[in-house]
Amino acid sequence: MADDGQQRMFPELDKLLEIERLRLERERLKLLREEARAARRHANKPVSTSPPESPPRPKPAYRPQDKKLREYETCRATFQGYERTVRLTVGETGEVTPMAIFVDGGGPHPKTQAKIMGLFGLSYPRHWPPRTWPAHPLIEPNGQI
Repeated sequence: MADDGQQRMFPELDKLLEIERLRLERERLKLLREEARAARRHANKPVSTSPPESPPRPKPAYRPQDKKLREYETCRATFQGYERTVRLTVGETGEVTPMAIFVDGGGPHPKTQAKIMGLFGLSYPRHWPPRTWPAHPLIEPNGQI
């Protein structure tokens, strides 16, 4: 088309297009450099001659955080103390449950209570309330607690 003396509608368009072309070229070169670095890192890795990894260790047995709950005698006494505290709140005729021990007695969560009782062969509701627990554990805990 012949120049008829009119001004172009977007005189800066050529400059903007050139700037965008340069940005794209810069990004392309940056990606090429990163790929080259990654390839060099991968090529320089030594081949491992170490023996295969050993199988993962078995998960250790549950161990209460509170040390007095790790031995049966102190655990039994502690739970009976929780029960007495709950009895002060609910009265002698009220029901002592694991949730009541948690809420009113200041004891551990009911799930934690179940784990602790399981260490010694006890279960809820069969061996409940704690005042009925035998003097010796029903089973000896596995491993060191």
